[in-house]
Amino acid sequence: MTDELVTFSMAELMADVVKIQRTGVPCGLSGQRIEPGFVLANGTVLLESEKDEEGRYIGGAGMDGVYLRTNERYEPIVEEDGTLRAFCRVDADSVMNRLLARKIQGKPRREANKIRRAMTR
Repeated sequence: MTDELVTFSMAELMADVVKIQRTGVPCGLSGQRIEPGFVLANGTVLLESEKDEEGRYIGGAGMDGVYLRTNERYEPIVEEDGTLRAFCRVDADSVMNRLLARKIQGKPRREANKIRRAMTR
């Protein structure tokens, strides 16, 4: 663990294409280990084990080997020779889109009824 303070410019934090700073992610508080994944130049952590249903990497933020998921999604940018060069930030499905999809399937009403019943008991 290092105590050095890392700062990022606003341009680095908001860039759509982010360079890979490090391959392998340090994980764990007491028993540090290296997990397969990437640390990006903006400080975001991408683990091979954390991908969404479309295969996009789910971003993580944290420090000292402990990371929490973020809403950011990244797709790898691969050169013609197969070399991974960077990651591109993509828009994740918004909460509103997910709620609309669930409404079409009829799930929110059932869930709301369950909550109402539980509150009246």
